[in-house]
Amino acid sequence: MPPAARQGSRAGSRGMARTAMTGGDPARPGPRLGLSSLLTTAVPADQNTLRRGIAALWHLSLHESLSVTELANILPCDKSQASRVLKVLGEYGMVTRDAETQRYSLGWLVYAFSLRVSGRQMVSIAGPVVRTLASRTGQTCWLAVLSGHEVLTLYTSRPRGGQIIVNERAGGVLPGGVVPIYCTASGRALMSGLDDEAVEALLADATYAGAGPNAPRSYEEVRARLADVRRQGYCVTVDELQRGTTSVAAPVHDGVGSPVLAIGLSGRTASLRDRHDLVAREVVLAGKHITSLLFAERAAGGRGAAPRRRSTA
Repeated sequence: MPPAARQGSRAGSRGMARTAMTGGDPARPGPRLGLSSLLTTAVPADQNTLRRGIAALWHLSLHESLSVTELANILPCDKSQASRVLKVLGEYGMVTRDAETQRYSLGWLVYAFSLRVSGRQMVSIAGPVVRTLASRTGQTCWLAVLSGHEVLTLYTSRPRGGQIIVNERAGGVLPGGVVPIYCTASGRALMSGLDDEAVEALLADATYAGAGPNAPRSYEEVRARLADVRRQGYCVTVDELQRGTTSVAAPVHDGVGSPVLAIGLSGRTASLRDRHDLVAREVVLAGKHITSLLFAERAAGGRGAAPRRRSTA
């Protein structure tokens, strides 16, 4: 291609790129589309799904929850487009849907992302409690949340010289690790605030395979073990997720009775065999301490324990 033609081609490419960024005439370029403009103004009808998804997340961050119709009106776009965006975001745990109201709110994966790029406010508050628990028990301790049909680890602390469990990655104790909800102490601690119908829906796709020798093999078994968690206020799993590992977890409540986080520990089954009650007390106290630190104002305004909620997955 002659030099003049190549120069013209490059100019044409730059013009098309400028049009894509600004939506304007390449002959009369305007300013680049700033992030604030993208997130606070209506998404043009010809913009792609990714832009619409980013805008949807932003608007959800400004509201406690939104219905499909409300989001479609805000963007604006067709209800079918808004529904597709929310469906994809939900598949990745970036939004959650209330099974009863059919309204959407931001999911825990958004929070998990924010932990990596923000001041890590919640972990900065709860982290010292987790580290103290690790020091007192001599075990690997962690903070986790429900993410769709799995449990996501947000923060981990191991005491100096602490034992490594059989497989920490498979055990989900590393930050960013995910594990099933049905055969983990963290999962059942988080499910303890859901009613049985919501738990059954949450476990609808569970295969009950590939876990440790003591893992439950059906929803009925999970429900029976969950009853113990609700009665005790904590969960102990022995060789459920993987052989040779015991975990203990307790819920961190939102101040009015609904579990929003789980704090717990994992260690070798042999080293924890005669210490379940002792470490469970430590874990429960740590969970209550985090609740008081994170949700003190809400707890003060609460009216007793909240009823068990329906799934938001």
